[in-house]
Amino acid sequence: MDWASVVAAAIAGAVGVGGTIAGARIASKSAIRDLQLSISAENDRANRAEKRRIYAGCIAAFSDMSTAVLEFVNLRLNYDAATATVESIEAHIETNVKLAKIRDVMNTRISEADLVAPEEIRHLLNRLATAYMNFSIEAHQRKSATYVNDWLGEEAERRVDLIQAMRADLGETS
Repeated sequence: MDWASVVAAAIAGAVGVGGTIAGARIASKSAIRDLQLSISAENDRANRAEKRRIYAGCIAAFSDMSTAVLEFVNLRLNYDAATATVESIEAHIETNVKLAKIRDVMNTRISEADLVAPEEIRHLLNRLATAYMNFSIEAHQRKSATYVNDWLGEEAERRVDLIQAMRADLGETS
């Protein structure tokens, strides 16, 4: 028996087993890193989708609020308590109730967005919501079509600013 051959074969076997173990460890670490990256990418995608849903809810609530506020202001501008009929009083009450419900939905959507949006978007959301509330009061006091038209232009600009900030936060360019 040639001991040199036996020792050489044993060393070669040990080196082969060691190489296999080292290769398996490297592959395992690489697989773990790939899995972590995949999970992170999926979490980012899910978070972006949730933000998109919340932002879309805000935009829809603002659209409803815009319609309701204009209806409310139109009714208030044309309302005369001295000549009011039962129907006009009921319409006035119904419009107030509708506006309050839509305002509640808008405030709920803003509250959801406050949890996920950066400071700039939270500021724009609250600025637009405040503008709606102030408009419903001021338009009645001023009773001016010019004021209403000017406000509508400003409201459109505020909404564009908000949508652009939301798109930027979502990583969208247009």
